[in-house]
Amino acid sequence: MAGMPGGGGGGGASGSGGEAAPAPRKDELGGGFWKCQITTDAQGRARVEVPLPERATRWRFTARGVTVSTLVGQARSEVITAKDFFCELLAPRHVRTGDRPQLLARVHGKAGQSVELGLDIRQGERTLISTRRDSIVLGPGGTSEVLLPEIEVPTSDALTFVLRAKSGALEDSVAKDVAVLPWGEELVAHGGGTAEGDASVSLRLPPGELRSRWLTVMVGPSLEDTLAELALSSGRGWPSSLGGRLLGLSSALRYARKTGADRATLARLETALRQAIAAVGPRQSSSGGFGQPSPSVGETCLTLWGLAAARELSSFRPDTRVSEVFLKNHYRSTRSPAEQAQILHALAEAGQADFKLANSLYRSRNSLDPIALAQLALVFHRLDRLEVARELAGRLPAYRQESHDALQGAWQLLAMARIQPGTPAAQALAARLLEGRGTGVGLAEPAADGLVVAALAEHLGEGQPASDDARITVLLDGKTIGVVERRGSHGATRLRVGPDVLGDRREVVLRFRLEGRARYAYAATLRGFKPSYGPQTRQGYRVSSRTYRHAQLRHRGREIGAQSTSTVKSVELGQRVEVYVSLSARAPSSSGLVLVEPIPAGLGIVPESIGGGSAYHEFRDGELRFFFRPGQYVGGLRYALVGRVPGAFRIPPSRLIEERNPSRFGRGSASQLTVLGPGIKSPDPYELNDGERLALGRLHFAEGEFGEALTHLTPLFTRKRR
Repeated sequence: MAGMPGGGGGGGASGSGGEAAPAPRKDELGGGFWKCQITTDAQGRARVEVPLPERATRWRFTARGVTVSTLVGQARSEVITAKDFFCELLAPRHVRTGDRPQLLARVHGKAGQSVELGLDIRQGERTLISTRRDSIVLGPGGTSEVLLPEIEVPTSDALTFVLRAKSGALEDSVAKDVAVLPWGEELVAHGGGTAEGDASVSLRLPPGELRSRWLTVMVGPSLEDTLAELALSSGRGWPSSLGGRLLGLSSALRYARKTGADRATLARLETALRQAIAAVGPRQSSSGGFGQPSPSVGETCLTLWGLAAARELSSFRPDTRVSEVFLKNHYRSTRSPAEQAQILHALAEAGQADFKLANSLYRSRNSLDPIALAQLALVFHRLDRLEVARELAGRLPAYRQESHDALQGAWQLLAMARIQPGTPAAQALAARLLEGRGTGVGLAEPAADGLVVAALAEHLGEGQPASDDARITVLLDGKTIGVVERRGSHGATRLRVGPDVLGDRREVVLRFRLEGRARYAYAATLRGFKPSYGPQTRQGYRVSSRTYRHAQLRHRGREIGAQSTSTVKSVELGQRVEVYVSLSARAPSSSGLVLVEPIPAGLGIVPESIGGGSAYHEFRDGELRFFFRPGQYVGGLRYALVGRVPGAFRIPPSRLIEERNPSRFGRGSASQLTVLGPGIKSPDPYELNDGERLALGRLHFAEGEFGEALTHLTPLFTRKRR
């Protein structure tokens, strides 16, 4: 077995005699390694160093190669990381404030070995809770599981659980970082912009009782750094878009080169762009389109545009002719002016602008939405029909300060920057987009992040070369909370201020003091959380209910074919629970809908159980998110959970949100589930419904078990007679 850090292959010293105890191993779930560019020598060999995470498990290595002549091959190997004496901590990946988990400790050693256990809960460098347990004796096989005392999760953004095991001279410890999600409704105040000197922003939270407050500040010491950070970071809402990433990286790299960004920023962007381009081939379907789980017009348009934007920045240029044919075929079959405008724009960016088709769509300009108007204006700009392009750009709606639509704003800014640059409306819209993307607030479609970067890069394209020496001091109510310096290499900086500094303040003033010469971006978000969610809320949409039910009964190892209606409050370890969300809505034609389903910390999702007809779904930050396309009907949704970690876990309400207008939403009610400890049976009563009785009666009857069949069927006949 391969040894791990933190004590060596056979267990480390106990730390007596003045020696410090070994640092705990880091238990990092999902730790993996990926290197997409490995060049072999003349003998076809290459050496790659892989840092193995400090986790006791089996790792699989897979290598795939391809030659210039397209000969391919692959090989696999395995390695185990372990120790003769070590411990594991079974804890959830996330918890919520107020949850009461009971963590499971698993110790591996020799049968009959006596072991002392301890658990520390840390917040940064500070230990909040420290518990010790009487010695345990390892059972047959040398492995034992121990249920640790219940703890209540405090208000924080993250905790570290440290499990320590000691047996004589042998000692091991493992640390697991767990995200802490807030409990309660979030209140947000946001501000930001760009500046070439000192700047300030005031933030004030709306009235209402607050449990905790958090402040996030983003400062880009130069705009090329800010755009680079936005392009390199992934979106928070919709599943990541390859086309959006290509477009954002290409736009940021072009702007960074123009303004003389430092070598480190350029290298990061160039590496990320090469990796994104390398991912194009595996993501393309046989039809030539792009998109997950199936090819879509939107993602294909975005990927084609992204590849066109990257053409002059990279030596590797994939053939896009198949994708162009895919879009042209779809153009002939679609009757949607919005899709037609989107396709014409993507083809125009790829050098395939068609005046005849653009002129035909121009006749329907009065019925086009703002995004389609902006796209058609950009097509005519590519065709060098500037007068028509200006007319279409002039039809775009006026900038609204209260707008939250990053996607529409990005398209409008892009059209303004190319066709009517430098206008006050463009300046205001650029400031709003910089402000909104700075701290990653809100939901966004896959295209939004890349489009925002492309629009900002176009708008800021006349920027001056970056200053070589700048220093920005960030002050909160007159006190310094951070200093951002640009001397050579430096990216955008994010500062986080927690409740220990903010106290009970609901209004703050941030000042940015510049020393030197630089044009920089800044954004700040002040968040507060109410201690509860209150009753159901309906602002345009309604979430009727969310129920947790028993899994379908089994007979002779097979499901009986009838769904259970018995609700669940207490879940056994390993028990499956079916979740049903009742709602009925239709997404507007101009916007998608997002259903946000919080997942209780002590339970895990059964991936194959997810159903409901959404266009996409993904799990992120303790939430299962379902995405519905514009015009799509949203009906009931279902998925299944399995009890994994004992404890009592709170569940925030389901939320149905209109993507382009988050002020239109529906919210259900909060819930709670308890996961029971090992060997404890659930006290929840189980009541058979008529469908289950009929299904069981038929199964027993078919097997000749008439007495059992009669037991299930008799209540049905009795109620029928009444």
